[in-house]
Amino acid sequence: MDRTVLLTELEELLSQHRDGLYTDGELASLCLEVMGRDPCGQVWEAFPERVKSFLIDRLGSFSDADDVVTFGHGDAQNVKREMLRVRAWLTDSGLI
Repeated sequence: MDRTVLLTELEELLSQHRDGLYTDGELASLCLEVMGRDPCGQVWEAFPERVKSFLIDRLGSFSDADDVVTFGHGDAQNVKREMLRVRAWLTDSGLI
C-alpha cells in the first residue's frame, strides 16, 4: 500500500481525534488498523507517544493463541492478522 495514503489517513484520524470525534481508545484502535495494513517505521513515527505505548503494552503479550472480539466492528480474523503483523514488526524492531 502507498505509505503516503496511510500517512494522510493517519493525519486525518489525528485531526479528528483533536476535534473530539474519537476517544483515546478509539484512536489507538484505528492506529492499529492503519499500522496493520503496512507496518513500517514511517507510520509508527507519526503516532503519538501514548498510542505507541498503548500498542506496545497491548501487543507485547498478544499471541496467535489469543481470541479477538470485535463486537461487530470488523472481521475478528482480519483484526487478529493485523495485530499479529504489527506485533511481529514491533518484535523485529526491538520494541517488544
